[in-house]
Amino acid sequence: MEPYFALTDWLTVSLPILLGGGGYGFRHLVEEYPDHEYRYEIYESGFWLVDPCVEVMLKPNPFMGIGLQGGYSLLLKRDEVFESSAYVGLAVYFGMP
Repeated sequence: MEPYFALTDWLTVSLPILLGGGGYGFRHLVEEYPDHEYRYEIYESGFWLVDPCVEVMLKPNPFMGIGLQGGYSLLLKRDEVFESSAYVGLAVYFGMP
């Protein structure tokens, strides 16, 4: 569900916010022994993805539209921002009104 505003019959603005989460794991080499044996430590962590954006769509008819979408993605790991990026892209809509 997202806030959706019809400015005219053929121009709309929506404010989608994507939320997600997951986990990942990796191993870190701690020590290498002479007989080609290794000791690893396993790290696991969870993350959250928050992606607020703005979408401006031209809809010449109820079944299709084209527009621009721009936003800012934040990948949060525990209490810190792990990665962030801004983006702008083409948005295409086909479907039922």
